Amino acid sequence: MKKTIMILLCFLLIACTPKESRENKVHSNMLLESSTKESKNQNENDENIINREKIKRQDIDKVISPDNLEKNLKKITSTHRKRGTKENYLAGDYIFSKMKENGYNVYFQDFNAYDIKISDSFKAVSKENIMPAAKNVIFKGRNIIAKRKDFKENTPMLIISAHYDTTQDNIGAIDNGAAVCALIEASRILEKAKLNYEPVFVFFDSEEYRCFGSRYFIYNLSSEERENIYGNFNVDMIGNSKARKIMMVDGSEDEFYKKAVKIFPDKDIEKTDLGQSDDSSFYYNHIKNARYTTADFKSKEFNKDWLGIESDTSSIDLNSLLEDVSFIASYLNELELE
Repeated sequence: MKKTIMILLCFLLIACTPKESRENKVHSNMLLESSTKESKNQNENDENIINREKIKRQDIDKVISPDNLEKNLKKITSTHRKRGTKENYLAGDYIFSKMKENGYNVYFQDFNAYDIKISDSFKAVSKENIMPAAKNVIFKGRNIIAKRKDFKENTPMLIISAHYDTTQDNIGAIDNGAAVCALIEASRILEKAKLNYEPVFVFFDSEEYRCFGSRYFIYNLSSEERENIYGNFNVDMIGNSKARKIMMVDGSEDEFYKKAVKIFPDKDIEKTDLGQSDDSSFYYNHIKNARYTTADFKSKEFNKDWLGIESDTSSIDLNSLLEDVSFIASYLNELELE
């Protein structure tokens, strides 16, 4: 009986509550939910509003971390990174995680690689020489692309690159682990720097096979993306103390080289055409390009083992690598694209 009376009282209370009041309560909940969504969206937008300031060159040297360089080099060169192998994928995962830690939006760009002629790497990309008909996939590769969180699509982009794969079972300290470590560190320093271009850090896979990763990257660009790319600044074979010379390969009518000389009037920077690397892919596709390197092939001190059977990190000198990071970060910080 008491239970029946309680139920009747509850119905009476609901019935006596003004309809307007009940609707206001529901509407109030909807507004609260909407306000929460707006607040969440606003917080997400706020995260992308970054206060950028020009960095002074002397401050760059103060924040370069030798510990970061040593730790990353040890990790990246702990095994080979031959294309299409588990070791290569693990190295890619590590680079991905470090760029994420540095505050970037990071993406894998997966691709299939096919058996193509060496001569194809000296041509503009096309469907025929990237995805040839009636050819089997010989391995799967991954480029790693990192953009700052407030990336502006309509701003000129500079593709800043280094390849992370190795030729065979060698650990590739100088070719090209040290450059990968240098770009990871430079990206950390420049994450909040005020620049007049968008820096896009790309770690290419499969440079050692027909520069396939960089060629696929170019092939996969939309017309708008390609139009917004100002050029490519590639880093390959650095961190050495022996056979060392600061050099730039420049396929852009000396534009990047001349700017380097202007930024570093006290340094002896030599223009060279030594070797082929991912900057060549941009060159053959008529995109401005340059490469920073310090390994002088012509020197009597140059060790040919650096190119193929390197089994330890003895080719890398930490002080030389610190000098390279300082050069790269300062150059990118002071570079003005026209």
